[in-house]
Amino acid sequence: MQGKGSGTTALTPEIISKESAFNAMIFGRRFSVTSQAIITGQTALVDTTPTFMIRNPSTGTRRVILRSISLTSVDRQGLRADIHVVLDTADRFSAGGSSLTPSNMNGESTNASAVTFLTNPTATAPGAGTRSIISTAIDTNANAVPAMILFKDGLLIPHPGSLLVYTVRTPQAPEWRFAFEWEEIA
Repeated sequence: MQGKGSGTTALTPEIISKESAFNAMIFGRRFSVTSQAIITGQTALVDTTPTFMIRNPSTGTRRVILRSISLTSVDRQGLRADIHVVLDTADRFSAGGSSLTPSNMNGESTNASAVTFLTNPTATAPGAGTRSIISTAIDTNANAVPAMILFKDGLLIPHPGSLLVYTVRTPQAPEWRFAFEWEEIA
């Protein structure tokens, strides 16, 4: 904002967003998760079988603001894969999956993430609080570039709440390398 006689530039949404991300990192509240393992998606879209899930538990006190999702196809089948991002006001985790520990993006911080990140869990059926956020398709051929889904101003995952990402391709399930980034604010 412009102060009296300061000659400073007004804060735009882009500056506020960048400042928020930087401050979250400096104060140890920005996290990421990735894996060296290749994660396999699904061959059909089924509400209870997401490829990725972020759980913000009911016991949590932090608001989780998703900033980006990066998906890189590693199987190069030359077919398009459908991507569906779903937000829910309930903790949809039911069972299974592989849990990955999020990393704090500030190497000096010892803060741990409040969320649980899972690959290929079983989810409960969607309820009244389910919202489809993104539905798109991406190429998985040899020339495909990583798919980057950016949430410029963030996507708030409530507590309790879940973010589910479905990756689907028929007849063969897609295979991915991935990265998710988010901030956690008390």
